Amino acid sequence: MRTIEEQLHQIKKMEFDLRKRNRRRQVAMLTVGTALCAVLLLCTVIKRFPSVQSEAVDQTPIFYGGMLAADPWIGFLIVIILAFLLGVFATLLSLKILKRRNKRDA
Repeated sequence: MRTIEEQLHQIKKMEFDLRKRNRRRQVAMLTVGTALCAVLLLCTVIKRFPSVQSEAVDQTPIFYGGMLAADPWIGFLIVIILAFLLGVFATLLSLKILKRRNKRDA
């Protein structure tokens, strides 16, 4: 037969494990959600602003990302990196809010 202290210790350990598992699930959902939002934002921008005609001699279209740099592909790369960073910052902000909420509840 276990003592009450041992039972209480086991209950606290199980509670800690459940909270840890729930926290991991929340972090995973936040990460997936922010990544999907970043991809959706990028796709929306690509669909919304497909191209801008340049004043070049050969009249080749310059895509919206190319407005940020001389080469259109560098512009696309910049936009992709910015969308990724937006997702990362949204995830970090969500985690900070979650930690603050957990401290307040504890």
